[in-house]
Amino acid sequence: MVDVLDPEPESECGGADLATVAETAISDLGSVPAVDSQFPLGMVLPLIRYVRRWLSGRAPDAIGEQPAVFVFSEYPRIDRETQKAVPHSHLYANLAHDIQGRVHFSSAQLKYASSIVVGFDSLDAVQADLAGRGLIERPTAIILPDRRVLLWCPRGVADEDTTAEFEIPDEVADVTQESVERALRHFHKRHAEVPDPDLEFWKDPGRFVPGADLERTIQKYLHLVLSSWFCDSTVIKEATFKAGRIDLVIYAYLGTDAPLVVACNLELKVLKSKHYCDHPPSASRCSRAENEDAIIKGVDQAAETKEELKSPVAFLCCYDVRDTDDESIMACVVAAAARRNVFCRRYFMYNSKESFRRAQPESTYKETAAYRQARRNRRSASPSS
Repeated sequence: MVDVLDPEPESECGGADLATVAETAISDLGSVPAVDSQFPLGMVLPLIRYVRRWLSGRAPDAIGEQPAVFVFSEYPRIDRETQKAVPHSHLYANLAHDIQGRVHFSSAQLKYASSIVVGFDSLDAVQADLAGRGLIERPTAIILPDRRVLLWCPRGVADEDTTAEFEIPDEVADVTQESVERALRHFHKRHAEVPDPDLEFWKDPGRFVPGADLERTIQKYLHLVLSSWFCDSTVIKEATFKAGRIDLVIYAYLGTDAPLVVACNLELKVLKSKHYCDHPPSASRCSRAENEDAIIKGVDQAAETKEELKSPVAFLCCYDVRDTDDESIMACVVAAAARRNVFCRRYFMYNSKESFRRAQPESTYKETAAYRQARRNRRSASPSS
């Protein structure tokens, strides 16, 4: 959480001193390297928290369609003569500032920021404006206030392949079993169930070859989703305890004067038909026994961490990229998980949109299964086959 300073007087530059801004070259920002610009959490989470609070303080008719743009840099403005950072208003404290239709130049934690009024009528206009300022490759967040959506562009607005979309929660839920379940289902339905090439979950979906280090990739995106879902709490990943490394731990925020307390720990596992391989046709098979061993290990890790941290809720989340949607693989741990109070959940990930469509209960493909099987039988019985 950033330190909140007293807000400075509102001005046409978002609380920044107009005389100081006048001495600043906007183009200078493009030459300043951002720290860890490809890792989104340090930049996106303070912004989600800020915008959620900003939206909550406004009437619906005061929220328009114009995007708000935040261009991130370790130093938001550089003085022409001294080439040093020029402090501006602390954006986090300035909830009276109208973010719509502006380009903001902000440090990663929103400690220093300034803005200029541009006015946008489309996302294309945003891209054109930043291109004209030489900022098209800077880490950028675009807020669509009326849709409560944040578009995160870690490599700039021109790189659509790395752009990710996240919802800004209306109300922040308490961290409970039920609310974590909802967040997990949201992540699965929105980002994982059907292939999204931007998220690199697959190396070759047609051959059921998962992406490199898929568990860590899922962890990265789930970390961000949980952090935005429970944006008043703290979600950490890759935490090491006596029981070993745990994938995700949620520390709940209980109030200004209260310490953070452990509310939930999550262990992630990937179930797969094939191992990752740079050359997908050469990918080796992954046996059912290997997958079952991963599930068993996951229950132990989740349960032991739950006990060590005195966590009220523990999850084992199995992301299933096998070539068959088969729930029975979880049977090996049902009794042990119930005894140790670990909630086991399996989330199947289809390898294509067509596979997803065919799997739906009302799909024509399912209805015609008997007909297609009869056709195959006729072909195999034909003398010419």
